[in-house]
Amino acid sequence: MERYSPTNAKDIVKQIEQADELQLVEIISAAMRRYSALRTDRELSVLSLPTNPKTRNGELEEIICYIRACYNKQES
Repeated sequence: MERYSPTNAKDIVKQIEQADELQLVEIISAAMRRYSALRTDRELSVLSLPTNPKTRNGELEEIICYIRACYNKQES
């Protein structure tokens, strides 16, 4: 990805809107790192879900169970 020096938020949004999938992954990762640096008391997550409602619901249930299991393990 080319080095980009935006002058305002609109330029950043425009760059994001034109990003391909690999660039978007880099952008999301950078945004997550920045959020973590600013909000050390919070954890940011991003989900990519299918648009099919049945498949989406199934995946959401699996994700919820996984997250609960992870946090229950940490509390033990």
